[in-house]
Amino acid sequence: MLKAANLASDSPSMATPGRLDALFDLSRKLASCLDLDDVLREVGLCASALTGAHAVTLERYDRQARALVAFGSGAPVEDADADAARRVLKTHDPEAVEADGGSALVAALVSRDEAVGVMRIRYHERHEFARHEIEFFQSLADVVASAIANALLYARLSRDITERERAEKELRAAEWRYRKLVEDMPVGTYVNSLEGHMTYISPHIEPVHGRGDFRLFLAHNPKLAPLGERAGFDLQLSGHTHAGQFFPWTLAVRLVHAPHVAGLSRERGMQVYVSAGTGTWGPPVRFGTSPELTLIRLVRADSGTGT
Repeated sequence: MLKAANLASDSPSMATPGRLDALFDLSRKLASCLDLDDVLREVGLCASALTGAHAVTLERYDRQARALVAFGSGAPVEDADADAARRVLKTHDPEAVEADGGSALVAALVSRDEAVGVMRIRYHERHEFARHEIEFFQSLADVVASAIANALLYARLSRDITERERAEKELRAAEWRYRKLVEDMPVGTYVNSLEGHMTYISPHIEPVHGRGDFRLFLAHNPKLAPLGERAGFDLQLSGHTHAGQFFPWTLAVRLVHAPHVAGLSRERGMQVYVSAGTGTWGPPVRFGTSPELTLIRLVRADSGTGT
């Protein structure tokens, strides 16, 4: 049978200067604990002696399961005073209960105005809790709750840092693989910046300035054609325009990109081919234009079949 325990008006053995000093000492020790297991171990070593109780347990509230579980193991907690624990989680007010010939105090572990669990202080015999005794136990619960919150925050930040370091490591490895791939390519490779600067990034291949070698420029936007022509490329392959896709954008694209709207055109000494592509931008509609897959065959000019 579960019922509220009697509250004694006074208990001179509690909240003595020695106990307050012990609480402050525990608070300092917990402040240096960055790992949850260290917090739980320190509380386990000190709490029973600090409270004079037979047992002190800490339980975490699992919001997904809507149940109390043991800190660390996550095992569900089955207890006779579960209803009292639920009330304490809701109100944050400690509650004294009696069950199985003993007494217990259930105090909320509150961090940032949110109950993250409960602390149970158990006595095997009937125990009358004085008001200032309950206040002392709640102070202990607040100290423990702060230490638990800090440890959980530290664990979360550690996971975030580890994940970021892993992502950065993978990014550096991917960049190295990309650079290795580019540097080992048997063709000259360039990168153009938004400011229009061309950078040669295949250091072991000498840039070709003569006209005896074919130079291909891959540029998504055909507006880069003047840049490619000045750099000495022979052919630019582009997309981007969708050939206008549908009216009236077919007219707008000509105003922006002419003469490199779709198909084959020239930028002085460089040929430019702009593919209309197979997809769409915005509405999945084409009107007045056709999607295309383009096969380009490059033939030496001196082979007699053209370029």
